[in-house]
Amino acid sequence: GAREELERSLKRLKTDHFDLYQLHSLARPEEVKQALGPGGAIETFLKAKEEGKVKNFGFSAHTTRAALDALNGFKFDTCMFPVNFIEYFKIGLSKEVMSLAKEQGVAVIAIKGMAGGAWPDRNRRTRDHWYRTLEDNEEIAMALRFTLSQEAVVTAIPPGFLDLLDKAIPAGQTYRKITDTETQKLQELASPALSVFQRWQIAAGKRSYEPVYAGCPDECCPYNRA
Repeated sequence: GAREELERSLKRLKTDHFDLYQLHSLARPEEVKQALGPGGAIETFLKAKEEGKVKNFGFSAHTTRAALDALNGFKFDTCMFPVNFIEYFKIGLSKEVMSLAKEQGVAVIAIKGMAGGAWPDRNRRTRDHWYRTLEDNEEIAMALRFTLSQEAVVTAIPPGFLDLLDKAIPAGQTYRKITDTETQKLQELASPALSVFQRWQIAAGKRSYEPVYAGCPDECCPYNRA
């Protein structure tokens, strides 16, 4: 199926090659093992590179365990992973992944940089989205600057709402490295927030019994709750 998806994407995007092509949303170690083969999707990628259809390879993951297995299993060029101040301060998410990526020279593409934690009340959401998003311009700027200030991160992608994209662009244009004082403010903002990845329930549409991050107790697993 990997070849079919690749050719379909090339056709839909009206191009003859991809500068970067990624395995998307790895979550469990067995998924990484399947993708890397033998007989996995990575074989299609390598053949496509020989054909000039793909220049660089990457992957995205929402669990540390899958990300570390992928980084240790293949020489990827990019790793797309959540790098968010709340998750960083609450449960240490992204620390191990960024450390290994830096060691290997893999570029980290940060996602969830503008996440504001889990919804405290699922019945009182202000957006139809599975996690809260930051709305305040100053908080958005600090959050994105925190994410972009991490050494392994090369870029950050905002949530898929056009009004939030409009707020993210000025934050990127005025980027400067996060200060210690601002980091302290973010720690204070993170303190009452709820971690998305501790309380993530059915967002992935399936159940898994793998902890969210390496060393995480079973109760942290997002798929284990009804």
